[in-house]
Amino acid sequence: MIVQEKQGATLLNRIDVQKIDSFDDFRRAGDLIGWIDSQLKAGKFLKTRGREVLVRVSNSSSFNIVTIPRKEEYIEYIKAWIRVYNMCLDYLERSLNTACLENKIIKRESTGWTIPVEENMIVQRMVIQWPKFNVATADYAKGLDKILDRYNELKNKLIQSFKNREVGVSVKKSSVMLSPANHVSLPKVELKTEPVVSLEKGVTTNDGYRVSSDSQNKLSQVVNLEEKAYNPEIKQAIKTEMQSTKTLKESDKTLFIQKVSDGAILDNSDMVALRKQNTDIVVLTCQDVNRFRDEDVFVRNAARCQSESFNTGAFIYGKATDDHMGAIELKRILKMLEKFSNNFSGLVIYSIDNEYAQKNKNSDLKLLDFINVYNAIARALSQAGYNVMLSMDLVSAEIIGDINRRYNMQNEYEVIYMAVVRDMDSVNSNASVIIVDPGNDYDIVNIKNKEISNQLSSKMSDRSLAKVV
Repeated sequence: MIVQEKQGATLLNRIDVQKIDSFDDFRRAGDLIGWIDSQLKAGKFLKTRGREVLVRVSNSSSFNIVTIPRKEEYIEYIKAWIRVYNMCLDYLERSLNTACLENKIIKRESTGWTIPVEENMIVQRMVIQWPKFNVATADYAKGLDKILDRYNELKNKLIQSFKNREVGVSVKKSSVMLSPANHVSLPKVELKTEPVVSLEKGVTTNDGYRVSSDSQNKLSQVVNLEEKAYNPEIKQAIKTEMQSTKTLKESDKTLFIQKVSDGAILDNSDMVALRKQNTDIVVLTCQDVNRFRDEDVFVRNAARCQSESFNTGAFIYGKATDDHMGAIELKRILKMLEKFSNNFSGLVIYSIDNEYAQKNKNSDLKLLDFINVYNAIARALSQAGYNVMLSMDLVSAEIIGDINRRYNMQNEYEVIYMAVVRDMDSVNSNASVIIVDPGNDYDIVNIKNKEISNQLSSKMSDRSLAKVV
C-alpha cells in the first residue's frame, strides 16, 4: 500500500517506496506517472537517457538518476517511478525554499507568503495558497510546479530588466563644417546625439549614443553633393565623414553571453536552446584544471560547440594560492586552451579562490601573496593573447578591495562579479557581472567594459569574414 514516509512525529511529503508491495499501488500511481510524463515533455528539470530518468538537483547543475525496469516487473517498475516522483518533490520544494529565502519576488507578509499577479492590467500581490500533500494524487506536485513557474517567469523578467538597463547621459551637440569649393556651397552637418533608449534600432556609438535619423539624412545630402565637388580637400573631408559614419554603424553590438552551469554536459537540447536564445558566446566552465574529469567535461563541451559553430569562452575556477600551485595551474590552463578551435572568442574568465580569500581575510601577508599569484596567472594569460577578466563573489571583492585601498593597489585586470539576483542591488550598475540563476541552465554574463566587448566583437567578425573568404 502506498503510504507517506514518517520521521519521528513529523509527516514528510514523500511516498515510502519500501512499502509498495501490491498491484493496487501500481494502479494508484497512475496520476503520479502521468504528471511525470508531462514534466518529461516540458523538459524543465527532467530528462531521459535510454531507460534512465535524470532529475535535476535544486541549486545545482547535477542530476539524480533513476533506472526504470521493464513494465512487466510491475512492483520494481512502480517503485522506480515513485523514486522519480519523490525526487521531483525534492527539486520543487528546495527551489521554492530558495525563492522564499530571497524574499524579493516571493515575500513574507503579515497575511502569509505573497507573489505578484496581474489582473485587468493591474499588478498586485496575492497570498500563495500552498498545496496539500496527497499520497494518491499528484496535486501537491502540480501546485508547487505552478508556483515555481510563476516565480521563474517573474525572475527572468527581472534579470532581463537588469541586462537592458541603460543610464541616460546629457551630451553636447557636435558639428562638422565643410568649406565651399568651385562655387559649390556645402551645408553644415550637425550630428545630434541622444541617450540610448533602445539598442534594437538606430546607429549606436562607442559612448552609448545614437545618431539621429535627421543627421543621417543630412549626411546623405552631403554625399550626393560630392559628385559635384572637385576639390580634393572637400572629397577627403566627405570621405572622412563617411568612414566615421560607417564606424558608428559597426560599433558596439551588445553581446549576449551565457555561462554553462558548473559540471553540466551540453547535449542536443542545449544546442537548440542556445541557438533559439541567439547566444553570441557560450562560456564553458572548468571547475578544476587539476582534475582530469573536469577538464574532460570542458573539452567535450568545447567540441560540441565547435561542431555547432558556437563562439566560445572559458570560465576557470582557480585553485592556486601560492607560486608553486600557480605555475602548475597556469601550465595546465594554457595546455587546455590550446585544444580550442577557431571558434574560441579569446574570452578567459579566471575565478579567484573565494574560499581562500574569505578564510584569510585577517592576514594581510597571505592576501598580498594571493593577489600576486592570481595577477601573475592573469598576466600570463593576457600575454598569451587572451582577453582576461578576474571573477570573484561580492564578499571576496570587499575583502580584496579593502586591502587594495590600504596598500594603494588596484586590480590589474577587469573584475566581473558573481552574484545571484537578490544581490544585484549591491552591484554597481557600471560593473561587469555574472548573474547566477540556479533555476536556469545558464548564467548570464554581462560585460560592461567596452574595450573588452569591442575586442570580442572584432575577433568574432574577423573570424566570420575569414570563413566566408
